[in-house]
Amino acid sequence: GSHANQSLRAHVSHCKERVLEVPVTKKLLTSVVVAALFAGCATAGNGASDGTTPSTSGPARVAIELPPLPPQGVVVQEEGGLTFLDVDGGVLYPLEDHRLYYQWTVPGPVIVRRKGTFYLLDVPRHILEPFESPEAAFAATSQFQDDLDLPLPPHPAAVTDLSGFWAYALPSPDGRELLAQWSGECEVPTAFFVVDGVPEPVTGERTFFESPNSRSLGWTARGDALVFLLPDDACGDKRKPGIYAFRGPGGGELLYPVQGIHSSARMWGVEAPGT
Repeated sequence: GSHANQSLRAHVSHCKERVLEVPVTKKLLTSVVVAALFAGCATAGNGASDGTTPSTSGPARVAIELPPLPPQGVVVQEEGGLTFLDVDGGVLYPLEDHRLYYQWTVPGPVIVRRKGTFYLLDVPRHILEPFESPEAAFAATSQFQDDLDLPLPPHPAAVTDLSGFWAYALPSPDGRELLAQWSGECEVPTAFFVVDGVPEPVTGERTFFESPNSRSLGWTARGDALVFLLPDDACGDKRKPGIYAFRGPGGGELLYPVQGIHSSARMWGVEAPGT
């Protein structure tokens, strides 16, 4: 049979058709994101109310100073702004009126947006460095990891075909396992451990149809897998949404709970695949 990154078409259970972060197909994702990005940048914060073309000139982009940050951590977006955390869930720094951008892409650069300006998190210099343009911010990330060859995730025997693909896979510090991201029908996200070539949902269910929406953030230096369990899970998962540390499938330690269905998270200090 064909491997999991080929174009797969099938209906999954109603349980999986739920809160979605990016409700488009992989083939259309790039064009939709670029179009939405440029449209948003033209109107956010500087749109003209009289129908004239808004000016592209504005105040000089200035770096935002941050307190010293540890080599690894997580930025969480909730209503009102961002919160910088250490890998144990401790609050380091709040930043109001800013939002994460491209948080669903392959882990690596952390990009922040305020109105029409995009910033790159520079941890050694403890600043948010402004990009020269929205296009430069878009070019700094990778939407998918190419040439992944992983088996299909576990699924009910009655399901003979799946819609979805592996978006990325991050090797553990000891190289023995992967923290992988499955993007299912309508981009529903599920995080997996892959050991000896066998995928298993990080939350321990038998199949990903039973798993809560989850996003792989990255590995800590000590070998914990950090995963974001998304809010408002339509399948009725009883675990609180938030940032969790997993040392194997099932369980997981809640490090930081989140509020609001539009919450998101991005880890820094993650080596992007292929670098």
